[in-house]
Amino acid sequence: MWWVVLALPALGQTTSTSALELGEGNSFSNTYTIGAGDCSLQLRVRWKYNYSVGLLCTPLKLWSTEAECAETPGTNDVRYDDIPAITVSTAREGTFDVAISELPGFKEGTTTPCGTVGLAKTHKVCGAMEYSSTSCGFSGQGKLQASALKIVYDTLAPAAPDITEVVALDESARVSFTVTSDAEVVIAEVKAPGAADFVASGEVLATAGAIKVSNLTNGNTYDIRLRAKDLAGNLGEPSGAEAVTPIKTIGFWGAYRYKGGADQGGCTSAPGLLVPLALLWALRRRRR
Repeated sequence: MWWVVLALPALGQTTSTSALELGEGNSFSNTYTIGAGDCSLQLRVRWKYNYSVGLLCTPLKLWSTEAECAETPGTNDVRYDDIPAITVSTAREGTFDVAISELPGFKEGTTTPCGTVGLAKTHKVCGAMEYSSTSCGFSGQGKLQASALKIVYDTLAPAAPDITEVVALDESARVSFTVTSDAEVVIAEVKAPGAADFVASGEVLATAGAIKVSNLTNGNTYDIRLRAKDLAGNLGEPSGAEAVTPIKTIGFWGAYRYKGGADQGGCTSAPGLLVPLALLWALRRRRR
């Protein structure tokens, strides 16, 4: 058994959840989402020892579970190689691999192996070791429990977005929507006049709340619908379709000519505007 002496903030016999952390190998995120296509993945997991807690008395035990992380592995949990206490204290961090297909809920003999569609399941990768503020080998050693890494297996497609508003624009349309919390992106699909089916026409983050559909022809009526896709890549069913007819934006001078103006611009080309401008100038001079 290794006894490692480290300078310590005294933590007594309580369990710490910040001195020792587990996360996905690259981003060190504490949640990693996968789909049915990730069953052959060997997920790289990183452990970090952030600050000293005293004497590290036992190796760092590592395991995965379908339950909550505890101080020791359970009967049905999957164990990984222990990390010696001296390695934890000196290296301060390291990695190990977790086979997705061999997680407790997927291993041989389970009724829902990895690849099952229509399933949402969360595993946790856990770690724990014992420490002491005085000396090892006696009763009352503290339990140093790592923060868990959650591996979320998701093959449930998100619900269809709700279209709340469709606004016709110049050669485009803006579609406002709301989505369920598990949607990651929203995809717009458009069916042109006479077309047999819808085609994808851009996507935005689900948090955007609206998407602009471009490259439409003014005067033609299009059907637009939306789909949601989650972080695991599951594509949901489409929403109901909404019809929209893009319109030409005529702008200020277009509106002026529409009301009867004939000139195209310049200081003398809009006599109807000179009267209110002259009046405004006169009022400003009187205030001085």
